[in-house]
Amino acid sequence: SRPMIAFIADAQNSAITNLRLGSPYSMVESIGDLSAGFRSWEMSYYASDTWHAGANLTLSYGLRYEPSPVPNEVNHPGVFPYGCDCNNLAPQVGLAYRLPGAAGVVRAGYGLEYGPILPSTYAWIRSNPPANNVFMLQQPDLLAALQEASGTALISGTTPGREFLTVLDHNMVLPYSHQYNASWERELRKSWRLQLGYLGSRTFKLVQMRSANRGLIVPGMTLTEANVDQRRPNQNYSSIRDIENGANASYNTATAGLLLPRWKGLHADISYWFSKALDDGAGFADQGPLSVTNSQWEYETHRGLKGRSDFDQPQAF
Repeated sequence: SRPMIAFIADAQNSAITNLRLGSPYSMVESIGDLSAGFRSWEMSYYASDTWHAGANLTLSYGLRYEPSPVPNEVNHPGVFPYGCDCNNLAPQVGLAYRLPGAAGVVRAGYGLEYGPILPSTYAWIRSNPPANNVFMLQQPDLLAALQEASGTALISGTTPGREFLTVLDHNMVLPYSHQYNASWERELRKSWRLQLGYLGSRTFKLVQMRSANRGLIVPGMTLTEANVDQRRPNQNYSSIRDIENGANASYNTATAGLLLPRWKGLHADISYWFSKALDDGAGFADQGPLSVTNSQWEYETHRGLKGRSDFDQPQAF
């Protein structure tokens, strides 16, 4: 609700120099009512069981159902473009098998997990019309912009601001992750245990913000920050931010561990992990507009943003 003024590095100066010169890249201001009355339901139904299939084999299995009805905004009903995500079945299965003799124990498991669409994601629509308008001024004259930044001045057009939109995708669903593991454990001597294992996951439809309506390369037009608005495809708006299920992720790790549960009154647990975590520009903590990643341009973003996740840690001991 208060103006946000951004200073960035450009071809002439660093961001700190532009701050000292009072030369901002942009100013964003919200005019209107930012209050909202969001209501949502969260529910989960599950059943599970354990079956001792034999002296050496134990199976665990279960099924969870997590429908996700669309939230509601009691002051402005109908503002959510997507509907109920009501087909979320999540199976889980695990096994433990004791190998013959002293060969050890093998364990394996698989589960499908769903993540929520958080209020911090969908609450951004409260900044949109009709209750509220957000305007972006590109390279404003800071003193003049602050003097004229009343709602009347911005809306009447005396300040060259353009409306700024945050749009929820009409196909939004819950992100989900396939998670699986396998391990082998053998007792060495006097209850010392050696463990070797693998853990992995494949995650789909992570929430991601994509910046659209960006300034294009226009033949014969010099590219500057000042003429970004003139180079936007939709001249009625400045930036348009799309929140959607825009990213996938993967995680793989091999582990080795030595457990010393009873050794002269001491317990010790030593492990080594070798792993890699990749994503398409949105991690598990991203909630939409709070994402800090941005692609080189607004198309083929997966190719531009795919890389190691923020929490990637190749080796851990």
